[in-house]
Amino acid sequence: MKTPKSLFYLIFLLSLSTATAAFAQSPQEPLNLDDLGDMVVLRQSPSISPDGNQVVLVREHSNFEQNRWERSLELIDLETGEQHELTPERPRANDPKWSPNGDRLAFLDAGDEGQMQVYVLPMKGGGEARRLTSGKEGVRFYEWSPDGRSIVFGRMDEPEERKGEERHNRSFEVGVNSYLTQSRQPK
Repeated sequence: MKTPKSLFYLIFLLSLSTATAAFAQSPQEPLNLDDLGDMVVLRQSPSISPDGNQVVLVREHSNFEQNRWERSLELIDLETGEQHELTPERPRANDPKWSPNGDRLAFLDAGDEGQMQVYVLPMKGGGEARRLTSGKEGVRFYEWSPDGRSIVFGRMDEPEERKGEERHNRSFEVGVNSYLTQSRQPK
């Protein structure tokens, strides 16, 4: 699918207007700490719907009360310019990806256990995001299958649980593939 130039202009203007609105002051007023609270940053690449009519952006802003940066997924209708926040209660949502037919949006968010997990949000008819993965190590990356029926994801293996004195043993073994190997040994 070829992306229309108007989409790039819209994203550019949106980011420019967001940045200038945050710091729009008269020349006599100096920038102060409260102004930094209004700053918004657009993270990652925009995720364009398969039909090219909508785009999802990752918007990041400061939360002074909780002393952290929070993210939200923002849906923008490219025809009307309407904006809609998709993840108001998920301050770490990121990496949105449309399903191949555009009826669902997958994204990563820190679940209850604090690790990134894959969630899927229905885009037609409304509804809540549903968590697809779980695990102590969290998800590092994911992709939709071409038919949109499944998602493949990668995560670190969970470390083996050691018992007794072994739980304090953090040593490791160097095998044949040592990083100091300069040449192969003759057989």
